[in-house]
Amino acid sequence: MSSDDGERDRLGLYLADAVAAEVIAAAAQELGASLAPVVTTVDPGLVLLGGGVSALGSALVAPLARGLRAGLRSPFADVRVEVASAGVEAALLGAAWLARRVAGSVMPPASTAI
Repeated sequence: MSSDDGERDRLGLYLADAVAAEVIAAAAQELGASLAPVVTTVDPGLVLLGGGVSALGSALVAPLARGLRAGLRSPFADVRVEVASAGVEAALLGAAWLARRVAGSVMPPASTAI
């Protein structure tokens, strides 16, 4: 079992509990609302969710996107919210990429696009 599978299984238990699922959705919506000023300032076009919480998938993405878009106006309202393909390994891969960059190798390996 990969670490992504274990994380999904554990988080799936939380989502099976109606109260926990409601708390996760409310927290995600508030997080989205708090990101609206950042998106307006930086205009990233994409908000990418990685790490352990990415295992929540649509249970995180949908309410976060709702909260985010509620605080945005055109042209920022079309920002995409997605889960990183690296999943729970995103932080580790990002740290490895940063270490390579600091050591003088700027580009990440082609097989581990972040």
